[in-house]
Amino acid sequence: MKRKWIGVILASIFLASSITGCVPAKDQPLVPAKKDRQVVEKVGQEVLKDIDLPAKGVHLFGYHQDLLLSPDGTSVAFSGYFRDNEKTAVKKQMVLANLITGEVTTFNGVSKVLGWLPDNNTLLCQTESTLSLLNSKSRSQLEISKDCWYGSISPDGKQIAYTVKGKGLMVYTIESAKHKQLTKNQDDWYPIWYPDSKQLFYFSDLQQNLGDGAGHLQGMAKISIETSEVTRLTDEAGKFRRAEWIIPGKSLHIVGGWDDGFYHGILNLSQNKYTDLGENPMDSSYFVAVDSKTGLLFKTSFGQVDIFDAIGNKQESYSLQEKNRQNFHYTPSASGYKLAFVQGDYGQVLDSKINGNKVMISDYDGQNVKELTPEYTYNDSIVWDKTDKHIITLQRLSQEGEDLITGLKILPIK
Repeated sequence: MKRKWIGVILASIFLASSITGCVPAKDQPLVPAKKDRQVVEKVGQEVLKDIDLPAKGVHLFGYHQDLLLSPDGTSVAFSGYFRDNEKTAVKKQMVLANLITGEVTTFNGVSKVLGWLPDNNTLLCQTESTLSLLNSKSRSQLEISKDCWYGSISPDGKQIAYTVKGKGLMVYTIESAKHKQLTKNQDDWYPIWYPDSKQLFYFSDLQQNLGDGAGHLQGMAKISIETSEVTRLTDEAGKFRRAEWIIPGKSLHIVGGWDDGFYHGILNLSQNKYTDLGENPMDSSYFVAVDSKTGLLFKTSFGQVDIFDAIGNKQESYSLQEKNRQNFHYTPSASGYKLAFVQGDYGQVLDSKINGNKVMISDYDGQNVKELTPEYTYNDSIVWDKTDKHIITLQRLSQEGEDLITGLKILPIK
């Protein structure tokens, strides 16, 4: 396997100094307070607000692509980087924003938001390599494990599955505060819960050393939480990065590859069929989105949209009018059959004269395309609200050679 780690990307990920606790943020430069942007739209009796982050004292110049909406749809959480007052050190920070009240709370040291618990107050997050549960109201932090780079919350909200580097697969029960070790293999990785909260899908260590620092060959398996019984699911083997359900318990979107790039595929468990979607250099030649409500996967690149079912069969293919512009962040609506996406310049890295991008929506078949942003801005991430009446986007701008996160914008859908 080729050794092609992208140095710039890795440097940006690990540049921040180690911060072991979540403490109130006090290091950002003070900015005179000013009013939030206009109130945008009512949702029932509630009102969603735009939030000007610099006006709230939040000055992030990097973002971890982890914008997550709370279960009740009132708040979002995400993480990124900021500089200290002396502009000499880069630190990590999580931002929690209430879209109803406009209140913004920051937690220093958090390097990744992984999920919300059903109580709408507790988040699963990483602080460097430490996996923790963070209560946003009390600001208390419960450490689950060190040397852990991924964890997932069970559908019933009662357990956390995680892997400890070099030590195998574990489960933490929140109510009893007890840990259970399910496996002891070095390269078991990325547990995904089955919908019954009793089994896990994961990438299993096949005990074959690949050499050259690549670790062990991996397969795909499921394991019982109660008995620790392991079942190999397919003969497919390689090095894998992440997975997500297309249909929970039945079909998965798989992302593989090691130093030689990214590869995407569909694993259908009922037919034991794996469909290769092709190599994806830098994970940006094409983009993949999944709608678990309809069991569809969307593959998009420069105006071309291919729709696959959970078995891996291509159901539909069409091209958007603006073929010369990249389309990314495809996001299915909460109720299904509508897509939101960003069209324009992807991350300012393409040879493009477009200064920014626009948020768009369409039907699944590419019809009824509408612009939600009349002017080009940079929208780094988009999510639908719970009612399908709004798109929430995290926006940024380029200032003095750095990309600054400017705020959260609520876009009504009319």
